Amino acid sequence: MDHDSDLLSLFLSASDVFTEAAVVDELIDFFLAAVVTSQFTMQTLCTHFSQERASLRRVRTEFGAIVGHGSPHTEGKDLTSLGRAVTYDSLQEMDYLGRCIMEALRFQAPASATSPYECLVDVKLGNISFKKGDRLVVYTEGVHFHSGQWQQPRKFDPNRFDISHP
Repeated sequence: MDHDSDLLSLFLSASDVFTEAAVVDELIDFFLAAVVTSQFTMQTLCTHFSQERASLRRVRTEFGAIVGHGSPHTEGKDLTSLGRAVTYDSLQEMDYLGRCIMEALRFQAPASATSPYECLVDVKLGNISFKKGDRLVVYTEGVHFHSGQWQQPRKFDPNRFDISHP
């Protein structure tokens, strides 16, 4: 990887734009954003699994089928051994768990809106016209709970992300 291709190097190479304090502030924001996203997702999943035991059983069954209940990978092993059994590839096979995570991110998005976008030119999107300089924000929660986009948008339903039943 080129030394100028990582974010920190880009920040540090533009010292006239990014002071040391600004770089530290940005890095803290990136770190906290990752923590908050994971925290919200895990809280939403734990709430769902505590209320929908069948969904929790389904995730456990899927996990057991892929990693293996009673297999040499998991039987009597500590968490370090389990960590070696759970790989990136095995996680990619956990379809239902993936749907649960996507639904958790839809249901409790880590950000209720996007950062503002500024129109660089006049543009028309559908029936709406925007002028150069207009600032736009996408209200994520409004999109995630719009009844025109989702059936029963206030219901936590991982199956809405089942590609075999669109």
